[in-house]
Amino acid sequence: MDARLIRDTAADGAWNMAMDEAIARVVAETGVPVIRFYYWCEPTLSLGYFQPYSHRQSHHASQSCPVVRRSSGGGALLHHHELTYSLAIATHTSPRFDKLYGILHESLCQCLVNQGIHATQWSRPTDRARESEFLCFHRRTSPDVVVGDFKILGSAQRKRRGVVLQHGSLLLAKSDCAPQLLGIADVAHPVDENELINDWAAALERAFHWTLGPSTANTRERSLAQSIRNDRFLRPDWTHRRI
Repeated sequence: MDARLIRDTAADGAWNMAMDEAIARVVAETGVPVIRFYYWCEPTLSLGYFQPYSHRQSHHASQSCPVVRRSSGGGALLHHHELTYSLAIATHTSPRFDKLYGILHESLCQCLVNQGIHATQWSRPTDRARESEFLCFHRRTSPDVVVGDFKILGSAQRKRRGVVLQHGSLLLAKSDCAPQLLGIADVAHPVDENELINDWAAALERAFHWTLGPSTANTRERSLAQSIRNDRFLRPDWTHRRI
């Protein structure tokens, strides 16, 4: 099966979330899966879909950061020194949601081992005492990727219009805007990001039996993303909404 691989440049939070959404809409039309790797041009706090905006006041280190609300659930994320991935795949070609987490996370663990970092999936029961924590990376559940007891990758999903959109954040290093969270460079050693992306893409090709073709966002996707960015992710009534 053919699939697309997009390696994007850094962008602001509203654009990154809008591009994920735009790609998912196009996948609903074409059925061609897309894996996208991207970065953030400034430290940005993203709230999970169900998180009250007022809860951001509990995290003092990120008060100066812009805020965007994701379409997926989970805890808040501070995006700074990280590699973010998104996968958009039609539900009729996708494994079950829990297996989708496993495929993405286990393949990353294998790639990190290749760079001398012993990463595993959290295998203990969900830590119920941490479920109400504001930051996603203070929580622990079975799909999470950890190095020792330090969470370095968390993911979230949303299913809509016959497409599963899954995206996740891989912490590369500690940020001054979330100094309590440690990245790979802090708990092990820095990774070669280009090598990691290449290895991860190749592992996903094997796992999904894909042929991944290098790609960029096309004109339709960019136009959709611009519209979604303006109509949703830049609007205060979306960002500040109370669920």
